[in-house]
Amino acid sequence: MYPKTILGTWKQDTAAGAASFGKYLDNPWLKISVPSAMHILIRMQLLQAPPSNPINITLDKTNTTGTPTTQVLSSGSYSDDVTPGILIPHSVILPGTYILIPSMYMMMVNVELPFQILFHR
Repeated sequence: MYPKTILGTWKQDTAAGAASFGKYLDNPWLKISVPSAMHILIRMQLLQAPPSNPINITLDKTNTTGTPTTQVLSSGSYSDDVTPGILIPHSVILPGTYILIPSMYMMMVNVELPFQILFHR
């Protein structure tokens, strides 16, 4: 497995919260194309002291238009244990196109919170 680091930031228009708030797909997205079955491990870490707001990351399969349709993997319940980060444990994914969606539980305004995703494959 080799790691790739992806940097991102939640901002006012992308800190959209959990699915229950109805704006989940406004969170940042990262498109991942998988040409053949592969082993992955994904960790997300915050790069500055967070507000009290648990975080989560999911990997969703997409339809032909690129819209997320089916959640394939998740870091589990929203977690506020952000020091080590959250993790999608070692898994195998099949060929296809996926979207990685980091989210905070609550919608946030007036926020700029950077994060990094460590993607091992």
